[in-house]
Amino acid sequence: MCFDCFKSMRDEFGAVEITPAIVEAARLSQEANHYGPLHVTIEDYNCGDSSLAFCADQKRDKWTDADRACLAAFEALNENERTHALALADGYLDASGQVAEAWREWDVPVEEIAAVEAEPPTAPRHCEDYLDDPTQPECLRRFLDYQCRPAALKYPTADEAFNRGMEEHLGLPMWRDPVPLLFARHEGRTVRVTLASSIGDVGITEDLDAQWGYSKRVAMEDLTDFTDERPEPRVVVKVAVDWNSPSWGGGNLGSPGGPAAVASHYRMLADISAPGIRGFQGNRAERRAAAARARRRA
Repeated sequence: MCFDCFKSMRDEFGAVEITPAIVEAARLSQEANHYGPLHVTIEDYNCGDSSLAFCADQKRDKWTDADRACLAAFEALNENERTHALALADGYLDASGQVAEAWREWDVPVEEIAAVEAEPPTAPRHCEDYLDDPTQPECLRRFLDYQCRPAALKYPTADEAFNRGMEEHLGLPMWRDPVPLLFARHEGRTVRVTLASSIGDVGITEDLDAQWGYSKRVAMEDLTDFTDERPEPRVVVKVAVDWNSPSWGGGNLGSPGGPAAVASHYRMLADISAPGIRGFQGNRAERRAAAARARRRA
């Protein structure tokens, strides 16, 4: 038995005083054959009277003197004392009945364990939790209502008798409405939700026309702005540019002058990338000075 299991038993049934009889039983349990007739007790910590009776009924030709002495010593103890004898033999307890030094860091008080278990979970919520949450958008709950149903209830057949039989067997009505859609926002992008997984996450894709498949799986908490209406596609605006306009400065360069300014700019870039300057590794002021010299040469 592991220390945690022994600790759970001790927390439930209480600690006992380590008597000479318990110390002797612990010693004899170490001498007995752990894979012999006493295995279920001295190896697996099954210390009830019924377990000892089971051990006593094992074939006598497998018994050693150490096995018989151990059985007699354990029969003289109650169940909790037998458990403590085995814990003493396994090194979980010291001779005074306290948790041994090597195991003290594992001996967490019951109160602390209860306090930790009472804390709200920090793991992401299962997607099915949102199905029963009335504060969630109706489009999200309807999508999950469909996605979380057994597959046999998602696709009604032409045989109504079969459909009714499946509904009675699975305890839910057959889905007869159109398949619900769900769109959301993820990291600033519009996505389509295509899957609600049984392990709690959902599948999403940026292909808003995709009915199946996903490019990423995320927690429900990572999505916002749920809707069942397909967002409008992005509008690409093309702007005509008059290349000869004095106000055009070569993209984001911000320098007026039209084609002449652009030609000067590209000559400057060509000079900066010349062999003599390309390998220059100076600081920022030096690089700017080098660029100024290149422009003067142009």
